[in-house]
Amino acid sequence: MPILCEAANSFSPSSCWNTAHCVKSNVAFGSPNAFAQIADYDGNPADAAFVSQFEPSNAKVVNGELQMALVKQNNGAGFGATVIGTRAFQYGTVTAVMRSGCASGGVVSSFIIRNEKVGDEIDFEFVGADTAT
Repeated sequence: MPILCEAANSFSPSSCWNTAHCVKSNVAFGSPNAFAQIADYDGNPADAAFVSQFEPSNAKVVNGELQMALVKQNNGAGFGATVIGTRAFQYGTVTAVMRSGCASGGVVSSFIIRNEKVGDEIDFEFVGADTAT
């Protein structure tokens, strides 16, 4: 993943994109610069506030809302979606409105603020068996 990569441990320093500095922002997924597939992201956070982390991507924007899907693979396992921010987050307020569409037990929907360098995180997890909370 070029956004979270460590230049010193990579094939070459140019293999990594720099983490963009913090800026005040309000992201609405209906705007054209809110989200991009990782294959289309050029490293400029002005072009996309969030990117899908994996290929194939199970994330897309539909009617101004980010939709992330859990897709059953041929081996029976599920493959979900992970979307990450393209800018560093130092402090502030984060607001997210999210809903899990899955009523299956064992499926977890989550919203995570994570520091990849030191491993700290604040996460909110919603278990699929209870879609009302």
